[in-house]
Amino acid sequence: MMKAVANAVLRYHERPWRNVLLCQQIIAPGCYQDTRRFTSSDSASDSQERAVENKTTVDNLHKFSVNIKKIRQLKGWVLYKDVTYVEETANILKEMGASDVTVANILESCPESFLQEPTEIKTQKSIWNLVCPKDRELVSLIEKFPESFFICKSPTTQRANIKYFQDLGLNNKIVSRLLTSAPQIFCNQVESNKKVVDALEENYLSLGGKRENFKTWIMKLISQDPFVLLKTTETMKENLKFLRDLGFHDEPAVQSRQF
Repeated sequence: MMKAVANAVLRYHERPWRNVLLCQQIIAPGCYQDTRRFTSSDSASDSQERAVENKTTVDNLHKFSVNIKKIRQLKGWVLYKDVTYVEETANILKEMGASDVTVANILESCPESFLQEPTEIKTQKSIWNLVCPKDRELVSLIEKFPESFFICKSPTTQRANIKYFQDLGLNNKIVSRLLTSAPQIFCNQVESNKKVVDALEENYLSLGGKRENFKTWIMKLISQDPFVLLKTTETMKENLKFLRDLGFHDEPAVQSRQF
């Protein structure tokens, strides 16, 4: 009964946090390289200046069987951009093993993809290949999470964080889950993420966890809730106090808890 109450209360306290995360994923500073190219506010001036869509862009999208109507409804501003890379983006995806249908799906669901310069896409690919070396598997991830791949940009910190999480003992599958579900984590400096992990370890040990079991526990925790690495140390302390007040101090109990 006590465990059920704890779970319910923790979920209640974490709901507002998850809502905040949705906003952070969109506007987190530093995550999105040259975001002014990808925002609708910037596109408004483009529309006024051009008055008509970029015919080359539209023709190229038609060439790859992209649903132009869908793009017009969701992010029509991209069609007014002077410079786009539809063919280049599609060719890179095809070189990775993407089918025609997959290419069309990616371009439709994330039109910002063809605003990326080819060199940017190739750089991002090399980074994601660190945890997903097989291109066909990577294409599958990109199709499911195109914005995480194309929009989130911070090559130096992405590489450093991937190495940090791998050194921590997280397998590539879990790191891939972090990249796709919570890409803003990789925009943080490594030291910031290390502080969060250190806080998690401190809380884990305070509740009765054993140091030799910490890596196994944190892999399970992150695989269940990748957003835990975006929590503040203050939030963790509040959850720790709550769990202590409920009497959680032993290893079996802490194994099933989240902070």
